[in-house]
This record gives sequence, structure tokens and C-alpha cells, in this order.
Amino acid sequence: MMAAAVIASLAILVGSVHSVQGQPDPVRSRPPMTAVPFATTGSLARQLNLDPAKLYAPLVPEKETLADTNLYPPGFKDFYDLLILHNARYAEDDNFTMRVIHNESGKVLERHILTDARSAFLATGSADWDRVDQKRRAAMRGLLDKFDKRGYRRSDLTVTWGRLNQVFEARKRAEPFLAYELRLARMHRLSALSTELSTVETFNKDWLISTAGARGRYQFMPEYTRRFGLHRFKVNSSTRQVYWVREERHPLLTMEYAFMIMRAYSNTVGHELPGLSAYNTGVGNIFSVCRLYLMRERPNPDSASVFDAYSWAVTTGFDEVRRQTTFGRQSRAYLPSVVAAYRAVEHLPVDLSRTMRAELVTMRRGASITLVEMLEILKKHDLDWTPYDSTSIYDAFRSFNSHIELPRPSASRRIPNGANLKLANPSRTLSLRFFLPIGSTEILKKAGKDVFDGDELRIFDDNTYADPAETHQKSLLDWEYERLVARIGRFGFTKEIRTRVSEIAGQMEKLAEAKPTPYRRSQAIIAGMHVRLWSYGPWLKLEQAVSQTRNIHDVELRQANPLPADEESSEDTR
Repeated sequence: MMAAAVIASLAILVGSVHSVQGQPDPVRSRPPMTAVPFATTGSLARQLNLDPAKLYAPLVPEKETLADTNLYPPGFKDFYDLLILHNARYAEDDNFTMRVIHNESGKVLERHILTDARSAFLATGSADWDRVDQKRRAAMRGLLDKFDKRGYRRSDLTVTWGRLNQVFEARKRAEPFLAYELRLARMHRLSALSTELSTVETFNKDWLISTAGARGRYQFMPEYTRRFGLHRFKVNSSTRQVYWVREERHPLLTMEYAFMIMRAYSNTVGHELPGLSAYNTGVGNIFSVCRLYLMRERPNPDSASVFDAYSWAVTTGFDEVRRQTTFGRQSRAYLPSVVAAYRAVEHLPVDLSRTMRAELVTMRRGASITLVEMLEILKKHDLDWTPYDSTSIYDAFRSFNSHIELPRPSASRRIPNGANLKLANPSRTLSLRFFLPIGSTEILKKAGKDVFDGDELRIFDDNTYADPAETHQKSLLDWEYERLVARIGRFGFTKEIRTRVSEIAGQMEKLAEAKPTPYRRSQAIIAGMHVRLWSYGPWLKLEQAVSQTRNIHDVELRQANPLPADEESSEDTR
């Protein structure tokens, strides 16, 4: 009942509806090009073979397994306990709930609820989560004081804060783009967990900037925005007012690169789960975790896996890891939070017919058109502005292009004063690109406005990010690379494999030049990142640790199984 009430309250407020001419005229929409049925993200993930419980059982358990300790596989209790802790935060407790947990026993000592704040939210359907967190912070101090008086040391207690409301809001923000994220996950052989990294990072808030300078829902650091050609610049209006273009704020401009990073990190460390952790903590920390695991636990590298090292690092080895690396509490919580966020929404209904289908257009050098002029032409046609189909055409364009900082629509004017952008490239090296409904390019061309670079046109529709195996884009080189990654997952951090990965990266670069499809370009970028990340100090230390550990096990194996005397003499004779 609580979940239903929360979902029902997540209404999107739309501005006043006005046409370019200032008269009420809602933007018309046609049915999507291909009907997409209602589905749950969980069932769709299973249809696409992306369900993490199927791909990584028992590492990522089903809900039933997590709830029944009798179903825990041997050696997984500590890891499952960690998943349970974060499942309560993201998949069970709303934003008005806190739990006081005794660390040693795992017992919940108290479940505290901000009843007044919750009642206000249910009455209005909205809340300022920062203010709610301020109230929780004050309540937490009171709770800790209370248990301190009862004889509990504060270091023995953990206080968790629920985030379920924000997870639901994040899913609503993801709805126009979820189909593309799921297809990208399939294209890059990632599980559906990859679609929840942006939930844990920012709750899908494209405008957020971290204290470290990371931007957008996927939290790209400036070095990555530069590397991936995501730019920030200013454009002028017809009255010379200035508006910012911030490309890191549009999911369709950034998600491709986010999933490349996830895949590259997963390849680099040999497994998706620690690879997703690396998105937050850094690949170097995962290398250090693997090295410390080898040094402290001394497993046989030929039978152990990098997930064994990760699981050790977040459970019994955490204190050791935290002392020697920057893999701290936030790093420990990251992957369990991603799993819990997925669990929270896997059964929520999402209308995938509201996916944003669009053309990504780029202004041709020397061409220009004003925003009013362009919208005057487009409004005469029955274009599909889904999912922004109940607003004015100006507001629909504004919603389509969240990376362009345009003001809200005005009730008294056809376009807010000064917001009539001059759509043109800002310099010789930078290009203005934005999204329009499918078919807009041809409509404008027929109207005598051939202003877009035809070579740069990209279509986002039901065929975007298709499975490369189905479209025959996957080569023998791609299959070999996958087999190498599987070897890396078994502590295959060797110079031999590094040499082959470097060769593969060079060949993939040539393939991408010959056939620059999104898949071929992404494979070249992923392999190139892999090569760079395996050239840094943390990997070199890990490679040495793997070699030393393997030598130790070889010696122990020879001592445990000596050759018969006649075989030894025959070997000496040769």
C-alpha cells in the first residue's frame, strides 16, 4: 500500500500550454512507430537475458534466497548480510525511515519513522529530500544518544536511512530512456544492474555536480567529458541574450559513454560485479583489493576469481583493505546499493511506449535558423514529441533538449522574451547538436531549410543499440576478447594477456575506422581504455602478486606430488 501511494504521488507537473503563436494548442502526437507493450523492468530484463540473478547466481540472489537464510550457499553469509542491509535502505524503507542496527548481531534495535514528514508528503505528493535528511540527521543524533545511555558504544551501531521514494522518482526520470539503457546493457553483455548505477549515483538527476566536479546523472569527471567530446558552450538568442549548452546533462548524449566505461572497467578487472564497483571506487582500488586478497588469503590464482577478492574486501577483509587503500565505506556500499536499487524497481510497471524517439541533428557549418522559425515550420506537422506530448511545442523542444538551458514557457508570450535562439555552430571547432522528432529533418529540408549536417544525423528509435550478434556486427575478434576477459576473471593478470589485449585494441581501432558503427566505435574505445588501465602502477603490482602466488602454489604442488625416482633420473639424463 505504501509503495502504491508513493508511486501515485509521482505526477509530472507541466507548464502552461501555448503554441508558438501564443494560442492554446497542445502538441499533437501520433502512436509510436512500433508498439511496445506494457512491461515490468524485471520481466523485460529477463526477456533480454539481463536478469542478474540468472547471470550471476548465487552472487546476486533472488529475493526469496535473500530472505531465507537456509538457502544461503556455503561461504556467502557475510556477503548476503551486506546485501540485506542495503536492500532495506533502497528496496524497503521510505525516505522517512531509519533503522538502528547492532553491528555484531545484525539485530535491528529500533525502526524510527518521521511520521509528520511522511504525512505531509502523502498529502502533497512532494518533498524536499534535503530538508527531510536534515530532520533525519537531527533524529539520528537523538537515537545515538539514547542508545549510548543504554550502554551501546556508537562504534557498535549503524544507522541506515531509507531511500525508496528517491528510487521511485529516479525510475520515473529514467522512463524516456530506459529502453536504450537496457539495449546498451545487452549490447555490452552487462546485466540490468548497469541501468541502476545512475540511480545510486544521482537518482537520475542530470543537473547534479558533485563536490569533486563530476557532472550529470552518470557523474562524468571533466577528463571524461573532454575525452568523449561532451562540450559546454554558449549560444545567443536573436536579442543577444546568452544561454548555456551543457551536453553532459542529456542522457542520450552521455549514456553510451557511461556503458562503455562500465564495460571497460568490467573487462579490465575481469568481472562485471567488481567492474561496476570500480565505476565508483576506481579500477586501481579493485586491483589493490585483488593484490591484498592474494597476499592475505593465499588462494590458488588458477581456481580463485576476482569476485572472491571483491567479496572478501567488503566482508572479512574490509578493515585490512580500508587501512591500505581508499576503498572505504562508500566503496563497500556501492554494489550492494546498486543491487538493492534494482530489486526495488524490477517489478514496477513502466510504459515503454513512452520512450523518447528522436533525431539527433547537428548544425551544418555556416548554416543557421532561429528557434521560432524552425518551430513555426514543425508545428504544422503531426510529429511525435513523446513523452512530452501534452505541452506547447516550445516546451516540448525544451524538454527534448535538457542540455540547452532554456527558460520555462511564458503564459503571456509565444516564447519567453529573449529565448528565440539563433541555432548555429558557436565556433569552427564546436558544433551545436540537439534533438527533434523523427522526420523533422526532411520536413525542414522540404521547406527550404537544409541546415543540418546529413553525415552526423543519428536516429534514436526501436532499432538503436540492436544486439550486435543479431546484426552480424560481432566479429571473431570480439569473441576472442570475451574469452580473454573470462580468463582475466580467474586472475589472468599476466603480461601475455596484456600483450594480446593490446594487439586486439589495435585491430579493433582499424575495424572501427573501416566501419564506424556505434558498436564498432564503442568496442575500440573499450579495448583502448583496457590497455591504458593495464599500464598503471596498481596493475603492475597486481601482476607481480599473481605471478608470485602462482609460483608459490607450483612449488607447494611439486612438494606435495614429487616425481618418482626413475622419472627424475630420466629427466636429468635428458
